[in-house]
Formats: sequence, C-alpha cells, structure tokens
Amino acid sequence: MQKPFYQKNATAFTISIVVLYSIIVTDVEIERIHMLFMINLSSVLFALHTEKKLNTHYPNMVENPLRYVRFENNLLWIGDTSVNAREVQKIALDSAGKLGYCSLPFNQESGGVPQFSFPAEDIERLRAHFKQVLANVEFIT
Repeated sequence: MQKPFYQKNATAFTISIVVLYSIIVTDVEIERIHMLFMINLSSVLFALHTEKKLNTHYPNMVENPLRYVRFENNLLWIGDTSVNAREVQKIALDSAGKLGYCSLPFNQESGGVPQFSFPAEDIERLRAHFKQVLANVEFIT
C-alpha cells in the first residue's frame, strides 16, 4: 500500500510549505497570518507524527493474508520470511477494530519476528488456513 505524498518525506513537505508561505505572505496582517500558519503547521506535523506511530504498531499491512501465508516443503512462509513449519507451536492471532494481527513470537529469525497485519474480516479464514497444515498449533492473543 503506497503512502500519500505528504507522508513520504515530512521534512521536505514542511520545508516546501514554509517556502511557499514566505513567498505568498506580503500582507499587512503578517502577525495574524503567521500565527494561523504556525497553528496549522503544528497540526499537520502532529498528525504526521501520530500517523507514523500508528503505522508502526501494525507492521506489514497485507490485503490478502491467505496469499501472504503459504506452506511449501515443510516451510511456513510469511511473505519473504520462512520458518520450519514443525517448529511452529504458537501463533499470535488477534484483531483490534478493523485490523487483524498475526505474529510468530516464538519463531524469531535473523530479521526479527515474522509478523503482519491484515483486514480483521479475514481472521477466521486465516486461522483455518493455519490449521490445515499445523493441526496442533496453539493460537494466542
């Protein structure tokens, strides 16, 4: 999922707004305009900062978790990360609002914990997908 232009580089976006502001503002009411501009700029920066924090809480958003999780030759693939399917004993699978979350917290790889988020409406289909191959796996929340 591609981010909007203003989230790609908040610093460049902020600098361009400041430059545009300095070019446009030549009015007598400069103090009033300056105050309104600073309030709006603070709101934008706060929104960007908050959005960044929210996005880090739900990593690797995928639209179709059944394609993202696959089993091949005794390996469980989550995206580009593979783990030995026989070693998977517990899977963290839960939802919060409209987002579902899946993680293998006890199967860390060199790149970290295999994890992703997905639309919460797919949680039961994903649970059944795991159970087809990993019949004895325990789901934790």
